[in-house]
Amino acid sequence: EKVILRYDPILITDKYNNNFHFEAFEKMCEKLNMYTEKVIISFLDDYKKVSRNMKDIDLKEMDMCYIAENFANIAEKYNIPIETCAEGIELKEYGINHAKCIDGDLIERIIGCKITNKDKKDGNREHCGCMKCIDIGGYDTCIHNCLYCYANVNKKVASNNFKLHDPKSPILSGEYEESLVKERKDIKSFKINKSFETISFFDK
Repeated sequence: EKVILRYDPILITDKYNNNFHFEAFEKMCEKLNMYTEKVIISFLDDYKKVSRNMKDIDLKEMDMCYIAENFANIAEKYNIPIETCAEGIELKEYGINHAKCIDGDLIERIIGCKITNKDKKDGNREHCGCMKCIDIGGYDTCIHNCLYCYANVNKKVASNNFKLHDPKSPILSGEYEESLVKERKDIKSFKINKSFETISFFDK
């Protein structure tokens, strides 16, 4: 229940064709089906920050349906339900439902207590069903330069931020300063009541 497989982004190129995806997906299901309750898939999405890198790659609805049908047949062999992440396309005819990747019901089951406002949606993307949550990490901090990445915009800034990383610091890049935190409006936190029966999410 604490490990959810993901297979994404699904895109079609000469190298990453249908057969590649079917073989890779089955290999993953075969090796990991005993360690999870479900797998979440996602097709190539047109994020503003990655569209310039993906401008020559197109994925039509008929491609999605064909891949989904084959994935469903593969997953059924290994008894793994499939869900989609933030996808508008309906794939119920293949037994594939929409996911809540940050799933309040699942988190309640894992932690053994209630989340008071789990129905508050994240709202970052259309068709996203996730519960409001806190992202761990920061933009422009990774140096892998993946084409399909909405977290990096400027390679130079990312490189500089990476160099500022201190394993002993409580933050990802640079040093923690209380004065800087007080100035920010987007700091989020959780509040746990003393009895540990409920957890509340709020924006500071």
